[in-house]
Order: sequence, then structure tokens, then C-alpha cells
Amino acid sequence: MNKTEIESLLALIKKAKNISIITHLNPDADAIGSSLALYWILKSLKKENVRLVLEDRQPFNFKFLAGLDKFEQFENISEALPDSDLIFVLDVSEIKRFTNNHLEFLPRQKVVRIDHHSSESDIEAEMEFVDEKNSSTSEIIFSIFNDAAEFDSNVAKALLLGIYDDTNSFAIEHVSKETFEIVAKLLEKGAKVMEIAEAVNTYDQSILNGVKAFVNNLKFDDKYKYSYTYISRDLYEFLGLDGAKIDIIMNLILNIMLGRQGYSWGFLIRPKNGGTTKISFRARSTGQNVRKIAEALGGGGHDQAAGLTLPTEDPYEVLAKIRNQIEKILN
Repeated sequence: MNKTEIESLLALIKKAKNISIITHLNPDADAIGSSLALYWILKSLKKENVRLVLEDRQPFNFKFLAGLDKFEQFENISEALPDSDLIFVLDVSEIKRFTNNHLEFLPRQKVVRIDHHSSESDIEAEMEFVDEKNSSTSEIIFSIFNDAAEFDSNVAKALLLGIYDDTNSFAIEHVSKETFEIVAKLLEKGAKVMEIAEAVNTYDQSILNGVKAFVNNLKFDDKYKYSYTYISRDLYEFLGLDGAKIDIIMNLILNIMLGRQGYSWGFLIRPKNGGTTKISFRARSTGQNVRKIAEALGGGGHDQAAGLTLPTEDPYEVLAKIRNQIEKILN
């Protein structure tokens, strides 16, 4: 991004009367943190009509984070957008990732997409701020608005939450010198790493039971040196799991999946709504480029973190398909 692009965005914001902020289904902490930070930034720019809208529930209950009650949930997100003249789409590249329904933006609506995923997008945006080299969408939000708005502690805490969680506690390749410089500035504004770490790393019993289930199914492929695990839909539902809890479980078992010496990448299979199955790939910096495998199966993502969804409920069928594809690519 450059100064001219940021000035053009600020002009769009200044002109807008009604602004909506949307993010993906099963929102993670970066999606919620970046959205909430942008909400408070727009408020600081004197924009009165700003809405946070989701086609899913807001899954977090962090007491340190102001404004979580501002998120509105809709069965069809298009119901929330007719009056909006400016729409921010955060942390997502495809329409199907933030709605289960048909959606077309109106010609008069200006759409701005902000994301750190490089996958091709079907979102027709007036402007895009997309950079996969950034650690998170929260980091991009900081870079866009740091010189244009006054950040208070509400903004700082929301952004630090997104950065901390999406980097797996600053442990991924895209954590850079600039990331830590941004974190230092957020700490100056009142965010606290310990406060966020304690909140993110506090779990209910269903999450711990989910970890146990995935670990019980953990397997290792000795030929291509990867790990994999899965959970059946019946057990998933019995344990009361959902997309947000699975994201937490994934972070917890990553060190186990990728921690065996010589096994630096792997994948996790779990049920998704609508009779589909989600596959999430992860790799260490020395591991396989998992984006190539995901893209070969119709998905996408980063070199070290990628995923896809397949239209079947059977984890064994999915497992066979994934392993066959790995064999074709790596053999």
C-alpha cells in the first residue's frame, strides 16, 4: 500500500454515510480483532453509522475487549447491507467464506477488501489492501490507519489480540521486525500481552475433550514425513464443538502434530456445516509447501497454513482423497 491509496480510502470513508464491516464465517481472533479495531477507528474519525455484521455468532467473551456486543448476527448477511454505501470485507477472499447465501453488492456500494491471504478473490472491490507477507489482517489495519487516526486502548487491544492469535503467539514465518514494532506501539497504547495470552489460553472442558479426541486419532506417514488426524461428525457433535473451538484445538495440538522430530507438516480433518468437511494444513518453515497441496484440491492459503472444504461427511473418504493427492504431488 502507498500514501495515495490510503488517502483515497480516507476520502471514501469521509464521504460514506453508512458503513458496514463484515468478516468470515467461524470468525477467529484476527477476524474479530481487526473488525472491532476498524469499528473503533471509524468511530474516532467521526463516523456515526458503523455496523459490525456477521452471518455467524461472535464466539468470544474476552472481558478486556470493548465492543464485542456491537456484532450483529443475521441468517442472511445481505439483509444488513442495503443501506450501506461503504462495506469493508476483512480477512476473507471469497464471498462463500462470509455468507451461505447468494450475495451481490449494489452498484452504488463501495467495497474495500483488507486481507493477508493471497488466494484469488471473487469479491468485486473498489479497493484492496492485500499482503500475504503481513502476519495478520490486524497488522494491515494498523499500517493503513496508524497515521490517519488516533488509536486508543480499545483499538490497541483488538489489534494485538488479532496479531497474537493469528501468529500462534508470534511463532509463524510472517512475523517480522515490523510486526514487533507494531506490537510495541500497541503496548504503548494500553494493550497487554499477558492479558491477551491468558484470555486466549483459557479453555472450557469441551475443548480439552476435543484435543483428546484428535490426539487419539493422530497418525504419522513415514514415507512423506507428515502427521494427520481427524474427528467424526458424531463425536464432534457429542462434544459440543464448533468452528471457533476447533480453531483453538488446532492451535493446541499443532505442537504435537508437528513436534515429532522429522515430521514438519500435516493436516487436520473435521466436520463443517451443510454436510461438508474442512481440511486444514499446517507446516513449519522447513516443511512442505502446503498451499500447493490445498490448491490442487480446490483450496488455498499460505505456504505454511492452507485449507479447503470438500462436499462429503465421511472423514475416511476425505482422508483417502487427501493422501492420494499427496502421493501424486510428492511421488
